[in-house]
Amino acid sequence: MSPTLFEQGVEIMFFGMGTVIAFLTLLVIAMGLMSRLLAHFYPAVNPPAPSAAAPASGQLEADELLVVITAAVHRHRQQSGQTQHKETAHG
Repeated sequence: MSPTLFEQGVEIMFFGMGTVIAFLTLLVIAMGLMSRLLAHFYPAVNPPAPSAAAPASGQLEADELLVVITAAVHRHRQQSGQTQHKETAHG
């Protein structure tokens, strides 16, 4: 008895999925081997520890950002306060 069109489709689907899974497995194995090979020839260099006297750059940026935002809010409030007074004077 010959296989139906549906059975042939299922067979091709499983063959294709098996091929993809096999390729991806080989890819993962190859990448793991390459990672180990590169780690062997190029070991990671530990960065120097930051000194306690110097503030962290992230904290310095956060402080500067806070100053800028505070100034922007203050200026916005001044300008919107002037605009509201002008509107009430005309209305």
